Amino acid sequence: MTKQLKAVLPKSSRGFFFATLVLIPFRLRLLLLARPVEAVWGDYTNFLLFASDISLLLLMGSWAAERFLQRRSLETGPAFLTLPLAGLTLAALLTSVTSIDPGLSLYHSLRLLLLFAFYLYVLNEVSSIRQLVVPLGLMLAIQAAVARRSVPVWPPHGWSDVFSGAPARSTGAGSARPGRPRRAIRGG
Repeated sequence: MTKQLKAVLPKSSRGFFFATLVLIPFRLRLLLLARPVEAVWGDYTNFLLFASDISLLLLMGSWAAERFLQRRSLETGPAFLTLPLAGLTLAALLTSVTSIDPGLSLYHSLRLLLLFAFYLYVLNEVSSIRQLVVPLGLMLAIQAAVARRSVPVWPPHGWSDVFSGAPARSTGAGSARPGRPRRAIRGG
């Protein structure tokens, strides 16, 4: 059983690492606790669990089990990076108690602690930037596809009008100054 775990855990850790990198830019989330406050956007006051948080929790669980079974030491990296990050994480945890909203502050401090653990994972397990090419490439491809579908086509009549300096053809909708030509990018 232990031999099988030793073989599976590094692969699962790597898979959860890839998933975390791919999911980081997405707002896909679960609402754990809604706490509406008038005139404040809900994402600032609600308890949210993002898809990347879930993959990060799974990564940290599998990585901790892997390190425990293999009895490997933990590299902490250069002090000029690790100490400020550890200090910030510790300060966030300690000041959560005196916060205006201690529950939410503690929740975000724990998420910050997870990100510090993610930093340690990268230090200890990522030996080359080449290991990031596939997950980051996939993340960028997904982001490009989403951005392409969610951004309206601009300019509506093609780029040649923008660079030629010719007056823009107005459709009337969305124009700040109807009837007046758009200026070329270089001004004018």
